[in-house]
Amino acid sequence: MTELLHILDFITPEPGRGGRCGCDGDYHVEFYHDEELLISVGYHHNKLLRWRNGPWRTDVELTNEARRAVPAWFADHEYVAMRDKYKAEGR
Repeated sequence: MTELLHILDFITPEPGRGGRCGCDGDYHVEFYHDEELLISVGYHHNKLLRWRNGPWRTDVELTNEARRAVPAWFADHEYVAMRDKYKAEGR
């Protein structure tokens, strides 16, 4: 999971700008320390992150490099739905 954190690069939203889509996202990743949930991040539309209860009040846009790296990470770690979507898009 540490390598996933390193590729979650995003564009910091300007104050008062941004928004949220209405979906639940393609994937939801939760990071724990022992039994304590630290961070819950949603991955949306191959381009957005949503950090529930995080410092942003909006979805944040992934950088172009992260847009390529995140689906590849899911595919490399055999998350089947993302791998199939990734292959269907010819990446």
